[in-house]
Amino acid sequence: MIMPPRILLAGPEWVAGWTESTARALGQLGCTVEVFYYIRTGVTRQVQLGRKWLATLLGREKKVTSPWIRKLYWRWTGVRAGSSLIVAAREFSPDVVLVLKGEILKPRTLALLRQGTGASLAAWWVDDPFAMERQDGWRNAVTCLPLYDHVFVFDKQYFSPLKKRGVKRLTFLPCAADPEFYRPQDIADSERGAYAATVSLVGMYYENRGRVVEQLLDEPGLRVWGTGWEWFFNNRLGKAGRTRVGGDVLRPDEVSKVYSSSVVNLNTHHPQSQNGGLNSRAFEIPAAGAFQLTDYVNGMEELLEPGREVAVYMTPQQVPELVRRYINDPDSRNRTARAGYERVLAQHTYRHRMATILSSL
Repeated sequence: MIMPPRILLAGPEWVAGWTESTARALGQLGCTVEVFYYIRTGVTRQVQLGRKWLATLLGREKKVTSPWIRKLYWRWTGVRAGSSLIVAAREFSPDVVLVLKGEILKPRTLALLRQGTGASLAAWWVDDPFAMERQDGWRNAVTCLPLYDHVFVFDKQYFSPLKKRGVKRLTFLPCAADPEFYRPQDIADSERGAYAATVSLVGMYYENRGRVVEQLLDEPGLRVWGTGWEWFFNNRLGKAGRTRVGGDVLRPDEVSKVYSSSVVNLNTHHPQSQNGGLNSRAFEIPAAGAFQLTDYVNGMEELLEPGREVAVYMTPQQVPELVRRYINDPDSRNRTARAGYERVLAQHTYRHRMATILSSL
């Protein structure tokens, strides 16, 4: 009988709970898990405040937030986190070190981990691994990835460029939903004012999402949650736009309440999703038993079936008509939500993803 491995899980401390969901799933599969946060939320906030203070002091905000200051921060946190990770690994003696992204970890850290523990090294990326290199010239991620025994990526478009950089073992591993956070629930009347919407969108502002929301400014039941939206609505609706923004950051249990109490849940993918790379939201909305209207992502049929388990749009201009159609067709909404819910619980939870990693290793 093969015993489940001891796993040192190195992940970021995010409000979305990615590290915690991964650790819980590994524990459910019988693994002994030790969690190490290579980025802490408190440290990140302190750095952001420090940057703002320095910008005010120098009167040169653009200079302070330029790539060189970010690289200096990443280098400092990478060295600091790497030293602590090595100590944690030596004390825990893992069979596997699983890193969630790990963009700040240095090649020397990975070499010392392997040398000091003999553990297998694996990484799971649910973002574009080349983004920091393009934006700021920070090549740390793509320099480190060939050093892992196995790399798991959420979108197949990255297979070819990663192989050219020397990554030998690659596996497609999509995002997932955690049923502990996202599940069908009845929302109390006292909470509906905080979470209910006719049409909702949860996620930070960026241009693609803005183009979709732009089409729905005349929808009185539209509400969004996430950073950047206050500016967006102020520019378009003035003071009246304040009622459309529910807040900046929600905990996973609060996001689930938004999904459960919204008639139509919008989802829009970042341009980094090109070939099967559905985001976490694509699975979390159905896991909450809710109806989802999302943009089409090439290859998504492998994961969720458009028209049966999720509703899709091809262009932002199609969104208002589809929203109105589904608002007026509760039977179709309920069938789609139910089919999506059953598919996600059967194939797309963190437990499923961790089972894939364990079998691959």
